[in-house]
Amino acid sequence: VFLLHDLQLPLTAEDIALAKHKDDQLATIKDWVQRGWPRDTPGNLQPFKTRQSELSVLKGCILWGTRVVIPQIFRQHIIEMLHKDHPGINRMKALARSYVWWPGL
Repeated sequence: VFLLHDLQLPLTAEDIALAKHKDDQLATIKDWVQRGWPRDTPGNLQPFKTRQSELSVLKGCILWGTRVVIPQIFRQHIIEMLHKDHPGINRMKALARSYVWWPGL
């Protein structure tokens, strides 16, 4: 879904939206994107705060621009899948950054 099909990853918007409900951090961010941001943001959520004007919610998924914000549960899987087809950590991460995002990627 979104641009993830270009990466040939076996994830759908529904998978990501459902996992987001189990990810406390992303559930909080989704709420703030939809209802407004608090004045004080915990340090672990600062990467989202700095991008707040660029975050949106579509089909239950959080987007940063056109990139899908990936729940914690899928992050390692995405890295492994991309690395399988795109050897080289720098090239693989550059490809991932074109389609997905999470703090520290």
